[in-house]
Amino acid sequence: MYFNRVVGRFDFNKTTHMRHTTLLLSLFFVTHLCQSQSTFGETYTKAREYYKNKEYPLFIEKIAEAAKMNPYHQGALFYSGVAAALSSKPEEAILFLKKSILIDARYDLNNPDLATLKSRKDFQDLVKLQEEMKTPFAASDTAFVIKDRQLHVEGIAYNPDSRSFYLGSIHKRKIVKVDPAGKVSDFATAPDMAAIFGVKIDAQKKFLWACSSPIAEMENFDAAMPSKVFKYELSTGKPAGSFDAPSDVKNSVFGDLVLSKKNEVFVSDGVNNLILKLNEATGKLERYFDSPEFVNIQGIVFSDDNSTIFISDYVKGLFKLDIKSKTLSKLICDLDVSLKGIDGLNFYNGKLIIIQNGVVPLRAMLLNLDKSNATVTGFKTIDRNHPAFNEPTLGTIDKGTLYYIANSQWPGYDKDHKILPAEQLQDIIILKSNLEKLK
Repeated sequence: MYFNRVVGRFDFNKTTHMRHTTLLLSLFFVTHLCQSQSTFGETYTKAREYYKNKEYPLFIEKIAEAAKMNPYHQGALFYSGVAAALSSKPEEAILFLKKSILIDARYDLNNPDLATLKSRKDFQDLVKLQEEMKTPFAASDTAFVIKDRQLHVEGIAYNPDSRSFYLGSIHKRKIVKVDPAGKVSDFATAPDMAAIFGVKIDAQKKFLWACSSPIAEMENFDAAMPSKVFKYELSTGKPAGSFDAPSDVKNSVFGDLVLSKKNEVFVSDGVNNLILKLNEATGKLERYFDSPEFVNIQGIVFSDDNSTIFISDYVKGLFKLDIKSKTLSKLICDLDVSLKGIDGLNFYNGKLIIIQNGVVPLRAMLLNLDKSNATVTGFKTIDRNHPAFNEPTLGTIDKGTLYYIANSQWPGYDKDHKILPAEQLQDIIILKSNLEKLK
């Protein structure tokens, strides 16, 4: 999505897909995580300078400061591992190194300052884990392809009645329909429709819901446009309502939305770290939940029984919100998997499906949960470094099959947020994977 990936990937020393927003914006949003990104950045950069100059005591002291400010930063984690190795703390070193590698498998475990760890089995196991992560794995096949390379889609929904898919366009500010024969047509456009992020279908009442926010990558960008939730009749494409953020909520970016079993609409605002709920009686979006724990929320999804909303925070990982008590807790995960950089979030038969574009390699995973939905008890890789990947985003599930956008092409813009010529982009690929085979 929009601001999220910059927050998750911000690293002063690694080149990533940090596109579509400025350094100042990235600094602003990480303020929620630590005192300020500039303070963290200065501390982290100073630690690296000490390390480069082999001033190890100063490096060890300064990297500890940086890691305390931002304990989720992959660079701070890796160099904390190096510092622990230099301090003859091998167990601590392995712990930090593993956390960093699970986020970004490119870090160099052949670093000479890790030489004291090489004879240890846990370090050798970490090297094997890194090699495994670097190895592409693909359980998905192509579901269909869209030839409009400048469409730039983010969200996807499926209507089982018409066996049609609906995709939201970031750049062209519209919703398109793909019928069973693969024919693509415009489903909905509107003058006040900005970039379309999440889309969902109410198959019972026959409506399509979509969330929209103005961003620089859309055609005819106008920052003054409000973020909205749109409602359309599925059968006709006629508008059935539009809903703005509350007047006291400014600069929203509506990244995703979800429907409860009662067809209540909930929306995630990744800028204000706020979940909104639609009150159709008043025709207004209202504040539902926020927490200082959040840094940059993205996907939201209900558990099967609707007792819990799962929330992906692009920096911190996964949270669960108990609907009855409105109690927030972070999911426990002690396994060899990172929960950072999650954009797409789905739930199926007691399992979470996550799509991660803030990690290296990019991946889609299935997470097993305990009965209380509090702990990740196991995981399976759906796709890792799939050849079709160019920023995978959101997905939808029908009868045990996951369909998701493989190459949303967020990097397909120049420094001024202008979309690249079609010949420099790719056909849009939607992947599909049978989740039942992953059990």
